[in-house]
Amino acid sequence: MFNDVLQDVANMSVIKLPILVFIAQSALAAACADLYSLHPPNTAITLAQTVEAGALPMTGPGQTPNIFKTLPAFCRVAATLMPSPDSDIRIEVWLPAENWNGKFQAVGVLLCEGADTAACLTAAQVESARKLYGPVVNSAGTKIFPGFSPGSEMGWDLLAGAEPIADPVGSFKYVVFKNPDWDWTTLNFDSDVAALEKAFEPAVDSNQPDLRAFAGRGGKLIMYHGWNDHLIAPGNTVDYYNAVLYTMGVTRTNESVRLFMVPGMMHCRGGDGTPDFDMIPELDNWVEQGRRRTGWWRPEPIRIGRAPCAHIHW
Repeated sequence: MFNDVLQDVANMSVIKLPILVFIAQSALAAACADLYSLHPPNTAITLAQTVEAGALPMTGPGQTPNIFKTLPAFCRVAATLMPSPDSDIRIEVWLPAENWNGKFQAVGVLLCEGADTAACLTAAQVESARKLYGPVVNSAGTKIFPGFSPGSEMGWDLLAGAEPIADPVGSFKYVVFKNPDWDWTTLNFDSDVAALEKAFEPAVDSNQPDLRAFAGRGGKLIMYHGWNDHLIAPGNTVDYYNAVLYTMGVTRTNESVRLFMVPGMMHCRGGDGTPDFDMIPELDNWVEQGRRRTGWWRPEPIRIGRAPCAHIHW
């Protein structure tokens, strides 16, 4: 299959990493507001704002109250990258206001050096975060489900709390094992996941990548997924789209199926990016007038300049 996620990240990193390093090095020697005066190559700084400890406002519906109350003070920097005349790449970086070691990875000052406090992570918490970012695998190392994307962290309290949410546990209890006393801590990623797939496949699964019959009838499908989704990993939708491309080919897929990955959007809606948008007019234009959107999509409202873009296949 085409590995869109890895290729997207690799290509974007070539553009973004030098800019991040430039901003970070400058931030170590300057006040937050002074970053406005920076002029990195092909880059415009659009925001350089000090956010006091616990003062970041909530955005999006259904968030846990005061989820940012223990967040230390930081410098919030947004920039627009323009490596080519038609580029419009938006990034945002949060730089600790003090005691930062200049590293982007979740090590160093984020790892508690002494007592466990709200300002640091224990070694076990760091390992838990890495597992959340990484894919779920079975004993053979085969990927079962992709991990969560950076940006989803503010919703981890739902899936990474002391107890799992009820829906998946209930699926195993009442559909797979038909045992209300089933203990979720006994989950076997080999046999139990296989049993889950067998139980749900006839009635629930919708992962068939062969859409040729649908396309042959003139069907059009627009999919979207928020990169900050904290309930269903967005990589799963990308994997499905890749499977459609592999099965139907690029040309036929482009004639019938489009995928828009939405920066900053959480589960279906909400978040710091585009919180909501109406796809019906886009679908109408495609079906009735043959106008297929091929690039950036700028619905309103857009928070801090992020917009969905048609997913790229390589």
